[in-house]
Amino acid sequence: TVATPAGDSAQPGSEWRLPGSKWFCSNVNAQVILTLARPDGAGPGTRGLGLFVIVRDAADGPLAGFRIERIKRKLGVRSMATGDVSLEGVRARLVAGVGAGFLAMSDMINLSRLYNAVTAVALMRRALSEAAHHGRERMAFGRPLVEHPLFAQQVAFVAARHRAALHLVFDAVGALDRADNGDERAARAARLLTAAAKYHTGTLSVWGVSQCLEALGGNGY
Repeated sequence: TVATPAGDSAQPGSEWRLPGSKWFCSNVNAQVILTLARPDGAGPGTRGLGLFVIVRDAADGPLAGFRIERIKRKLGVRSMATGDVSLEGVRARLVAGVGAGFLAMSDMINLSRLYNAVTAVALMRRALSEAAHHGRERMAFGRPLVEHPLFAQQVAFVAARHRAALHLVFDAVGALDRADNGDERAARAARLLTAAAKYHTGTLSVWGVSQCLEALGGNGY
């Protein structure tokens, strides 16, 4: 995707036209969309990218120059659709110019990664609550399931890994908070912790929720 200024100015806030295509546009029907594009004459690689914002008003109908070609077939697409998009000179405003565009976009991406990690540990905690409640209420061989060592061991193992993941996620949140207040060391830590937290909790939550489903026996299945 490239960008051509619509006027004489190339300063932040100036209007541009974007022709090109986006193969993976998250939240494709959003009102406000951040997108990277390469301004005319900019160099190669991520250093040559600028960051632009596309704003559309639902009351105005379809956005001129913004065509959704298809919706991706993936999980979660009903709540936040992802699609392929063709940009045909759509109007956009410059947020961050060449050399700063990708860095500015990374801030938004890292925040999304943190949202993802928080959601993952929250899902694990909800699953743990369901499994623990079932263990207290379900009777087997004359006593509650939670009093049987194998059941208690399984739930405790998930709980321990969830607690560790929760600390990892909020260590990342704390580092981001300090980084936003000018702490450079925290900014470096946030870059590492955010990626690690997103990856680890995304994988862990699938395992953890599966373990809790199994703890419900046939009903869970």
